[in-house]
Amino acid sequence: ASFYGLYQHFYLNMRRVESFSFSLSWGNFTAVLSIFILIYIIWSDVSKKIKILLGLFELVLLVNLIFTQSRGAWLGFLTALVILGFLKGKKFLFISLIIILVIFMFLPNNYTSRFMSSFDIEYDLKTNRSNSVRIALWHTSLEMLKDNPINGVGYDNYRDAYLKQYKVKGVRAFGHAHNNLLNFAAEMGILGLSSFIYLMYIILKKLIIYYKSEEKLELKLFHFGSIFLFVIYHVQGLTQYNFGDTETLYLFFFVIALNVIIHNNLTGGRKH
Repeated sequence: ASFYGLYQHFYLNMRRVESFSFSLSWGNFTAVLSIFILIYIIWSDVSKKIKILLGLFELVLLVNLIFTQSRGAWLGFLTALVILGFLKGKKFLFISLIIILVIFMFLPNNYTSRFMSSFDIEYDLKTNRSNSVRIALWHTSLEMLKDNPINGVGYDNYRDAYLKQYKVKGVRAFGHAHNNLLNFAAEMGILGLSSFIYLMYIILKKLIIYYKSEEKLELKLFHFGSIFLFVIYHVQGLTQYNFGDTETLYLFFFVIALNVIIHNNLTGGRKH
């Protein structure tokens, strides 16, 4: 899939690569897989040859991540990398930041300007359309929650509610709010939002328990990487409803399920 992404960029001249998926989803996948591989390169006890091979895979994935131009995935990956740097040590963090800075300096202007636009909160549908649309949808979501605080407008009813009552001039109808928390709040109210937050709390708590209780290094690293998957999803979820995308949703819960299976069946941790 990664090599197909390179093919799309270099031979099909696609502005945003998506492999066999969609650019935002592919950005999510490459960010998650890059962190997993990086963790195994740093901490696993596999041979140097295997680590070199993993390093090549890592490079291909990172190039794909850049070519997706998915700002949410970029921010998710960078957030995970900074946290990883603090855990690994100041030297690793410093080297990582230097490498990122050098890459940033040599990237074409369209990539650097797109990254910097992540922090542009000016509402202007002409000059800052992508961010402005999200701002409009976030405001609309809060209005939906305000009018329907308990149950929201109904699951998967965001688009219909937007068209009937909350339409913003110049902003087309979307099926979601481009934000996980606001989407759950708008569609399912305080009850749905609280349930989602509680579910995420339990998942993160379990992942940390699994990581701390695991003794086998390779399995411990898988639990560790899964914690960073959690981080990436929720950072990207600030600007994208990735819990409403079938592909990304399946990956999230597939990895979480693997953590449960590994812990319960391979480590004898049924008491957790």
